Amino acid sequence: MTLILSCKNENTEAAFTDEEMKAEKELVDLPQYLDGLKDVLTAHGGLQKWSEMKSMTYVMDDQETVTDLKTRDIIIKAPTHTIGF
Repeated sequence: MTLILSCKNENTEAAFTDEEMKAEKELVDLPQYLDGLKDVLTAHGGLQKWSEMKSMTYVMDDQETVTDLKTRDIIIKAPTHTIGF
C-alpha cells in the first residue's frame, strides 16, 4: 500500500523567512495544543492560516480522497466509482 499526503495552498505569496516564522511562533500562544502540534501549525503559516483552509486532498494509488476540514465530509474518487458527500 502506498500513501501520499499533501496540503495544497493555492496562495502565491512568498514563503515566510526564518525571522517571520520565529516572530509568528512567539506571537501565537497556543497553550491548549501539544508542543509538536504548535510546531506543525507554525511551519504551515500559523493557526489563523490553518483555520482558513477549506479542504485537504490526497492521492493513494488511483484513488483521490477529498476531506472538507470544517464538516469532515469525505469524497473518495476512483476510476470506477465515487463515494461520499
